[in-house]
Amino acid sequence: MPNHDFQTAGFSVRENGQSTFIPYAGLRAFHSDGNLAMLAITFQSLRGALPQLAKRGPAQRHKLSVTTGHPGSGVRDAFEYVTRAVTRGVYTLDREMTIARLNPHADFAYAWVLHDGPNALLCQLREDILSPRFFELFGLKKSGALSEADVQEFERVKHHIETLALSLDPEDMFQYEEI
Repeated sequence: MPNHDFQTAGFSVRENGQSTFIPYAGLRAFHSDGNLAMLAITFQSLRGALPQLAKRGPAQRHKLSVTTGHPGSGVRDAFEYVTRAVTRGVYTLDREMTIARLNPHADFAYAWVLHDGPNALLCQLREDILSPRFFELFGLKKSGALSEADVQEFERVKHHIETLALSLDPEDMFQYEEI
């Protein structure tokens, strides 16, 4: 069930044979760059992906690894907080990933593969989740052409996307495919 309350949103992962609750509020406190749109989107992708990986047995936090086509800190921090993949050295950035290249101003993918031993699940963000204005403001930021008003608008847009992402079911945001 969707939950857009930052204080109660979360899901559980298996760790050392026990269930560990991963709260979005904790992830938000862990992340300090303000890339809240991708933080929430990645969090939701994991909320949808972990039960699918668990069809073959409970996904264990210490066995999860990630390959992503997105270099952003919101993506990285969400995976680190949930899986510890960065710390464990099993987080791979693949800038050559050719799917879900949604941003006309950036050469990266809004997709990742979550590995649980021999099992892997491809997660691709659907095209209609991020607004054209998000991409326009991203492009202005990248080119150094953001005005002060644009900066403020970009922050509002990212907060809106964060709230929207937390209110949707992961299956409405992502295409999942076992590979």
